[in-house]
Amino acid sequence: MHYIWGAVNRQFSRLCVGEALQWAVIEWAINQNCKKYDLEGISSKQNSGVDKFKKKFGGEVIVCSGIQIYPIYKGFGVFAGIIKLYCAMRSKF
Repeated sequence: MHYIWGAVNRQFSRLCVGEALQWAVIEWAINQNCKKYDLEGISSKQNSGVDKFKKKFGGEVIVCSGIQIYPIYKGFGVFAGIIKLYCAMRSKF
């Protein structure tokens, strides 16, 4: 099973909704006989909130170079640019 993106409203982060949701999905995946649950690795930057979140679940830590997006349609290039900008901005916070 492969996890791509997720988000939680920071106003409610103390409720640990993201953690509860991930555990529910992990339990479901186990019941479906899934052998792996890929959280998309972690970044090479230290103390990323996303990385801390992912490390809570244990497992093998894998450092990835980042998302690679290859447009298939002409209009998708604009979308890919927006995603790259979002990822760059997210890594600064």
